[in-house]
Amino acid sequence: MINKKECENLLEIQSGIQSEIEFLEELSEEINKITDNPKNYTQNDFSQYLKNILESKSNKYQSFIRELTQLSKDYGVVIKSIGGVQIGEMKNIEYSDDETSGDLIPTVDWV
Repeated sequence: MINKKECENLLEIQSGIQSEIEFLEELSEEINKITDNPKNYTQNDFSQYLKNILESKSNKYQSFIRELTQLSKDYGVVIKSIGGVQIGEMKNIEYSDDETSGDLIPTVDWV
């Protein structure tokens, strides 16, 4: 049998979850409006929360991986990198172009 304190804890958890669900529904509606008619929106129209998600390092990395996967398929080039990822704002970047070495070495000017 669940005691009164446990019931109160469950109700508190339920309330927190309900708030998160409502927030996610609002965010989903915002995303749907934007994706349904993207020409009517700029990043200035996005909520601050959506801007933060889009600009996060994690999201940028995931977007990069999706595009890199497609590039690998398009060109038949696969990159194996372990511990070699740097994330940040760049002024300029150039990659080595020696395909015989097997090394992909960036020269980066960071902001």
